[in-house]
Amino acid sequence: RRGKLFSNVGDNNKLARHGQEGAEAEVSEALTKLKAICDANKLDMAAASLAWVFQQEAVPVAIVGASSPEQIERNSKIMKLSPELLQEMSDATQAVKDKIGKQLDQWATPDRCE
Repeated sequence: RRGKLFSNVGDNNKLARHGQEGAEAEVSEALTKLKAICDANKLDMAAASLAWVFQQEAVPVAIVGASSPEQIERNSKIMKLSPELLQEMSDATQAVKDKIGKQLDQWATPDRCE
């Protein structure tokens, strides 16, 4: 299934059931910004992204997947990002967060959790 990041207006994506326009453009822009931030700071983008998630006050735990033992080992080495870098990454992803909203259910609309 596809969540609210992917468009489901009309018949263009039968894997998404939410009926909304999606946020592909915002995700693409955010990824470009995050890559530039990580490159400028000589950070691995995946490691920086995990660090960003783990340093959010409202996130007590994160479930992180891996496709290999090596990825599990890499994911376990969480770096500490500066407050300035955390803010820069948050700003880079704000358009995505604004577009998909704060609903817990990213697969259906209206949100079953409201």
